[in-house]
Formats: sequence, C-alpha cells, structure tokens
Amino acid sequence: MLERPRNRVAAMPGALALLPSMPGGAFALTVGGGLWLALWRSRVRIAGFAPLALGAAWALSVPPPDLLVTRDGRHMAIREGQRLVLLRDRAGDYVRDVLGENAGIEGEARTLDSLPGARCGPDLCSVSVDRGGRRWRILATRSDYLVEIAEMNRACGAADIVVSERRLPRTCRPRWIKLDRDFFRQNGGVSIDLARARITTVAEARRGKPWAERPNPLALARREQYTVSRASAAP
Repeated sequence: MLERPRNRVAAMPGALALLPSMPGGAFALTVGGGLWLALWRSRVRIAGFAPLALGAAWALSVPPPDLLVTRDGRHMAIREGQRLVLLRDRAGDYVRDVLGENAGIEGEARTLDSLPGARCGPDLCSVSVDRGGRRWRILATRSDYLVEIAEMNRACGAADIVVSERRLPRTCRPRWIKLDRDFFRQNGGVSIDLARARITTVAEARRGKPWAERPNPLALARREQYTVSRASAAP
C-alpha cells in the first residue's frame, strides 16, 4: 500500500520544529493578524500580514531558556546545545516532554551526571555552565534527606544558583538566587536565560490574567504571622 503524500511530507526532516514559549505580545500579534485575515474579505485584509509577520519574527528571535525548573522544584533541566540535561534520571515521559517543549528541544534527554565536571552524589548535584561570557555554578538537591548544615552552607556559598524542592535554611546564601520551596509556592515554575541573567516565573506570566489563581487573604495573613513568629524566635 502506497503511503499518502501528506504523511511523507510530515515525515520529512524539518517538517516539525519545536520553539521555546513565545512572549505574550508575540502571541497577541500573531492571533490578531490571523483573525484580521480570516474576518475581512476586501483588500484591507492584506494589512493582517503585518502583525502576523511581526509576531512570528518576535517569537523566532526569543532565545531559548538555559535553565528550567518545574513548579514543585523537583525537576530541573539545563539546555546544553540541542540536548536537554535532567537532574533526575527517573523523570517521567510527561515531565521530559513538557521541559523539552518549553526549551524548544526535541529528542532523548540525558542526566546531569553525564556533563563534564559535574559532581553529583545521592543528595547534592553541582555543575558549571558557560553562558553570556561567564561561568555559572548551579547546585541542586535531589533527595529528601537533609544535608548537614555546615556542608550545605559551604555548597550554597560556592554556587550562583541553588535549586531545591524543600525549604532551605536562611544560612544558605548563593551568590545570585535561591530557588526553594518558599520561592516556588509564590512564583511557580521558573525559566532562566543565563546569558541575559533574566528570570521568568509562571506567576509573572499569569499576572493580570483573569484565569490566574488569586491569592487567599487568609493564607497570606497566616504566612505573614508565621514569618513574624519565626523572626521573633530567632536568636
């Protein structure tokens, strides 16, 4: 039986390409231009090509993120060329697909242990990546066991970025940013462009949207009271 032409075209190299998530402005221009072309029937419909082309060019110009972390802080991925490097080798297919789509990468992923210079143990994993003319040192926890406080403080102080699914001690002070349970509860998942030192969070992308989850005033009051009580109890 002969293969249908459309199936042959779909199977050709380059027929499908993954791109990183486009900015909201690019999406609005693309949708607006498409709707303009679909709704108008006179020559004025040609004007819809302008926002459509501008939105597409904007989307194509957005650099893919270098670092992605899921909203629970459990799964982290680093973009290394056209390969995705995962913190945990037991990440499911769904997690791999979501991280790959957001990074604009299609293909089999590997684990962080395989990167040159990576130092990974049962509890901590650290790796250095070069982006934007500087070397970034990333530290991540990958077990539920608590690391001895002095060791954790030393590891945090030597890292630029620390990622953990659990709450890290206040004495954990990386050089740039600490992404732990408290951070993810307020901001959700994270993507980082290391070359530009730019952080994008899910909460930031949803801010002002009518479908965004609204904060619970009672939960916020309890959290503030808990923070104050902890600070007063500290030596």
